[in-house]
Amino acid sequence: MVDAFTYYKNKPNTIWNNSIDYAKDGTRYYSQKIGEYEYPTVQVFEGPKNNSSGGMEYPMITLITVPDASKEYLDGVIAHEIGHNWFMSMLGSNERLHTWQDEGLNTYYQFRYEAEKYRYNSIFRDQMPPQMKKLPLDEFQKTAYRALSSIPMEAEIDQPAADFKSSEQYGLISYIKASIWLYELEQMFGRDKIDAAFQEYFKTWKNKHPQPEDMKASFEKSLGINLDDFFAELKKKGSL
Repeated sequence: MVDAFTYYKNKPNTIWNNSIDYAKDGTRYYSQKIGEYEYPTVQVFEGPKNNSSGGMEYPMITLITVPDASKEYLDGVIAHEIGHNWFMSMLGSNERLHTWQDEGLNTYYQFRYEAEKYRYNSIFRDQMPPQMKKLPLDEFQKTAYRALSSIPMEAEIDQPAADFKSSEQYGLISYIKASIWLYELEQMFGRDKIDAAFQEYFKTWKNKHPQPEDMKASFEKSLGINLDDFFAELKKKGSL
């Protein structure tokens, strides 16, 4: 059993009134898709407003700083920050050297969570055409990723965080381009096999600080295919 807590300002009609459900939903989702949450608690705090950051993760504690969020956006940010408990904490990925192994993989699952729950994507937020929300899940995701792929993203995915030329490039590449890369693998094998590959990866490498080559070997074992060409895309410049 995991105890979930949220802490927020007591004000009328705040969207944080449902935050305990968002924390529980996010924890359940990542546990089902990747592996069981191993900590005794999950805690979410409403922090001071910060327009340059949606939140900050720590093991068992996440700080959420989104100003004037919608319920869908708040839910997605909470899920994302909780998701770091898997990639940053329990697996122990090196975010300074291989940012995508934390942020990119996490964003891929955040986008799935938002799409399945709301037909929503936190990058486009309220700018999505209303007809998109009526699409079946697969078509919604294809449409969202097609739009994301149209954003110019020239830098390679796998590079140290300090080597990105700007914070904007860091965000676009480490979060969005990396999630597109993983979505392409999903298109090749299907969501169920991708989840199974992540479960094998998590089971094998939790608490062991996996490197990209470790993830590659684990996914090759699970999917039964050589992924040299696919992982080579992480080092290439230009659109995927």
